[in-house]
Amino acid sequence: MSLLRGRLIRLRGLRLMASSLGLGCRDSSVAGGVGWVALWQGAVNQILGNVGFGSCIKVDGVFGSFTEQATCEVQAVYGLDTTGVVDNLLWSETWADFNYGG
Repeated sequence: MSLLRGRLIRLRGLRLMASSLGLGCRDSSVAGGVGWVALWQGAVNQILGNVGFGSCIKVDGVFGSFTEQATCEVQAVYGLDTTGVVDNLLWSETWADFNYGG
């Protein structure tokens, strides 16, 4: 299933509220009351670590320029357009490699 801004989704039996993430997002401003930015930052560190980059960003719940650049790196690893935005395609592509708390 796809993740759409502000829509409830179901992945591997989990019901989650997901949002697209981009520059300027903070966990306190993202819909659903979930720490999506911090969750993504942890995933970025794990995914990039698995391909030899090591931990590269601080997990602080703030989607700043370092998180944006690291997101571009993850998108490049997966062969996606490097937009720096965590959208439905990026969530679904990375799901198998990082179990987002499920």
